[in-house]
Amino acid sequence: MLHPVAGLIALSAFAFAADVSIKEGIVTAGQAVEVTVSNANEVNEDLYPGAVATNLKIGLFNSNYQYWMCSLTDFIPAKNGTVIVIIPPEMGPSGAYYAISAYGLSNPPPNSVWSGFVVRHVPTQYFFLTNGTGIWTPEDISPLLQGQGLIGLWDADIPCSSYPCAQKCAGKQFPDEHAGDAWTLSSTYLICLKKCDGVKIDYDRIKETEDNKPLATHCGSISTQ
Repeated sequence: MLHPVAGLIALSAFAFAADVSIKEGIVTAGQAVEVTVSNANEVNEDLYPGAVATNLKIGLFNSNYQYWMCSLTDFIPAKNGTVIVIIPPEMGPSGAYYAISAYGLSNPPPNSVWSGFVVRHVPTQYFFLTNGTGIWTPEDISPLLQGQGLIGLWDADIPCSSYPCAQKCAGKQFPDEHAGDAWTLSSTYLICLKKCDGVKIDYDRIKETEDNKPLATHCGSISTQ
């Protein structure tokens, strides 16, 4: 489900400043996990001079495609300390596939997708998840997803509880339709994905890419379910 333009542009904006950590090497899905956040407000001054991370979004990083998989929180205040998250069992299978990561954002509008992104936090070490009841689908392990996953780089936000729904939608896009067509306004994938609970889609950004216009730094109109 490769995004035709956005990959290298957005990856160049990644800045590693703050970090997140957990004490456990084994995490049980469905139970509380304590995540420690350090240097929560820091950003890369070379890329974002004068910016401050005001909010965080915490989620899972997936070793299958080396990218953000799904969100465990919505926007929360960027503060040093601990945050409690719960990984839904249905999100994926047990195993050492996951790390917890966080993105820092500067004054993101309510219900926006990734508007105001200023820093990607250093993720935790990979941990072993137990009690996972989900599965990997052929789409999850496809080379076409390397570096962007089912969220399409910056085009959507998928809650971890809705990841199985997104997997089913990806299954409708593959293999009969070309993966690169997934991030177009009328794609089979997006039409299905917008019906998944809590998913946000940035249609303005997708249209910009589809029209081969310069990508906006901040996201535009969104759709939420």
